[in-house]
Amino acid sequence: MIYKLLKYIAIAVLSLTLLLCLLFVILGTITNSSRFDAIAKDILNTHIDGMMEFDSLRIDMFRAFPSFHVTASNGMARSGVADIKSDTLATFDKLDVKINLFYLLSDFELHISEAKITNGKAQVYIEADKTNSWSMFRFKKQSKEKDPHKKKHHKKIKLYINNITLAQGADFTYSNQHKEMFLHASTDSLRLFGEVAIDWKKLNAIHLYMVDAQLDLNLPKDKTTVICKIDSLKIDQPAHQPGVHTISLNTENDIILLNNELILNKLAVNLDGKIKTDSIYHHFDIEKLNLQINKDIDLSLQGKMHKLNGYKGQLVDLHYTAEIGSIQSVFKLLPSNLQKWNAELKPTCALSLTGSITDTLMPKSHIYPALKGSILIKNGSLNKPYNQPSITNLNSKIKFALNLQDKETSNLYIEQLDFETLNSSFLAYGNIDKILLNPTVDLYIDSRVNLKSIAKLVGHQKANLIKGNASLNTQIKLDTKADDHHKLSALNVIAQTSIPSFTTYLDKDTFKVSATTFDVKIAVNNSTNKTGNKNTLEGSLQINPIEVQRNAFETMAINGLQLFSKGFFFKEAQIGQLNTNFSFGEIRLKDKLQHDSITNKINGTTGYFNFSQKNNNIKTISTAIKTNTNQLHLPGLNLQTQKTYFTLEGDYKPKKDTMNLNSFQRFVNNWNLSGALLLEKTKPSSPFLLLDNTVEKVEILYTPNNVELKEFNLKSGASDLLISGAIGGLVDSIVQNKPLSMKLNISSDTINLNQIVPAIAKGVLTLQEYPNESVDSIVGMIFPPKLMPIGKDTTKKVNQLVLIPRNVSL
Repeated sequence: MIYKLLKYIAIAVLSLTLLLCLLFVILGTITNSSRFDAIAKDILNTHIDGMMEFDSLRIDMFRAFPSFHVTASNGMARSGVADIKSDTLATFDKLDVKINLFYLLSDFELHISEAKITNGKAQVYIEADKTNSWSMFRFKKQSKEKDPHKKKHHKKIKLYINNITLAQGADFTYSNQHKEMFLHASTDSLRLFGEVAIDWKKLNAIHLYMVDAQLDLNLPKDKTTVICKIDSLKIDQPAHQPGVHTISLNTENDIILLNNELILNKLAVNLDGKIKTDSIYHHFDIEKLNLQINKDIDLSLQGKMHKLNGYKGQLVDLHYTAEIGSIQSVFKLLPSNLQKWNAELKPTCALSLTGSITDTLMPKSHIYPALKGSILIKNGSLNKPYNQPSITNLNSKIKFALNLQDKETSNLYIEQLDFETLNSSFLAYGNIDKILLNPTVDLYIDSRVNLKSIAKLVGHQKANLIKGNASLNTQIKLDTKADDHHKLSALNVIAQTSIPSFTTYLDKDTFKVSATTFDVKIAVNNSTNKTGNKNTLEGSLQINPIEVQRNAFETMAINGLQLFSKGFFFKEAQIGQLNTNFSFGEIRLKDKLQHDSITNKINGTTGYFNFSQKNNNIKTISTAIKTNTNQLHLPGLNLQTQKTYFTLEGDYKPKKDTMNLNSFQRFVNNWNLSGALLLEKTKPSSPFLLLDNTVEKVEILYTPNNVELKEFNLKSGASDLLISGAIGGLVDSIVQNKPLSMKLNISSDTINLNQIVPAIAKGVLTLQEYPNESVDSIVGMIFPPKLMPIGKDTTKKVNQLVLIPRNVSL
């Protein structure tokens, strides 16, 4: 019984097999006929908005059962869409597709396990009205009326592709008139395998290999063109790790054009990455993404980008690094027409960049992420930047935080910035806060300055004879304020420089400079009124005691120098005004000569300097200087003044003449200046007139060509002298050799020759006897302070004949 049952089963299986074989033979015979090609074309073209053509279509049921092969040769697809009808959208020499029969019959799923396209070309057109040329593959709508009460129960076909190979070259063109984007790609070999589903949410595995490809991207709207030659491209998503993608890319000689000008040239790119994706929740986790450009620029990225619940925002947490072996690797990417700046500056350095992009982005309100990081510059140099001295040994470490949404939190922290220039070294460190809004700077600069190099820079005639170095420690504080249009409206600068004592050398002389400090304050404010943009300036300078000593003989000292300026300037109207006040606590000058010395000591000096400008001409200028006491020691003369007052005011119209006699005359004539000089209580002392001398008052008024002596009042012992008058033609005398005009009025109540003549004689004799003594010593030897003659008759102390010239009438 069992034997008969097995026999019947075997007969049934054999019969079914023979029937299937017969069916496959019949189908193969039918599909291999030209009649089948025509039927297939007719059925296909009836249901699409376009036309498909091919020389032959063959179905092979035996080669890979239970899958079957569909092979088409010399195929072509034409569009049926309006405006682009008859355009060829795709062509191929041969198409071979392997389809699983069981999945197609049982689950209505199209599993393409293998597809090979030989010499395929494709084009996609999207018109300005968003018309898509490939909408031909949307099946034509049926003309039957729809029943609104009838439920839809049709089953959608599912497509799975496991392996696609493009052999003997492939060519693809994409033209999007709506978004103004054009793309052309070609490759000699491309292989795509894995499990690619039409429903990307169920994407399980994908492998894409491409070699020897070229990609041309043109964006006319952005005036950008990219030409990329791909040596190899590999994208993998393993089947056992859904949502995990690995990618590697190698390109050579990439080109980027902007505004039809070459901006990047000979770009070689190597990309290696691993990314996890969740297409349902729109999560991207970058385990690694390494990019190498021209084998010297290495970029790395890690982190995540996650959509928030409800898709109302995005969480970004990325970390990046960049290593650039030489900055020249970046400049070499630029075309020759942009290499001028690089050729002039010749910058060199190695760069390291690390940081993070961490933020929560919200549509429309918070679209720019915050950026943090640090920049490390090693062994940098610049060759004469902007015609300034070259910079070498540039090293820096700078940390930064940039936030376009909250500009108050954007800042720079300069941990180190050191460089060398002019044989001098500089080290800077500090903070720059609110760098994107209203920058505030707190910067420290320590420097060691080579004095010879600085002297050469400013054009000192004896720069080559200068030796020595000076140290400077400077602190700079800067505050700014911008208006509603992001233009600078206010600037405040506070700077303090301290200089320790140092010694320098000029030829055979030695100079010792005492320690001092410089305090500078500057405030600039910008405002707008009916006249135009107004810039207001306020500034002050204070120098603490400074003393320069030369060989223990010559000394210059300044104590308590203060200067304060305030002014404004209208740029459009070319109107400006500046008022400056200054004061000196004490000025001391000493110069040792062969037999005597020159000393000058000024106490309590104050003054001002004001000018106004219009149309680049100085409209008015005025200055005044006032001193409380002035002690001047010259060879043979000591002067001590209780009060000095000097004024000058007028206007000036500059000319572009070279300095010669003619231009000097025009120069002086252009200065329409006048002023006054007032001296009160001046006490001169000299061995040539050993009396109690007092100039009660000297008052002089002057203009460019005339000097008026209002009063010269001298008292010497018991004698007095009063002089007034005028001198004219000063400029004409200098420029044109014309004679001076002079008129003097001299009057005196008493001239006591019994005092004057012996005093002169005694002084002359003492100078002859002690030629190396100073004025103070000689005066002290003849008349000690307690015996200084004040109006007394001294003729009995001197027995010396005094000769009176004949042309002097007494």
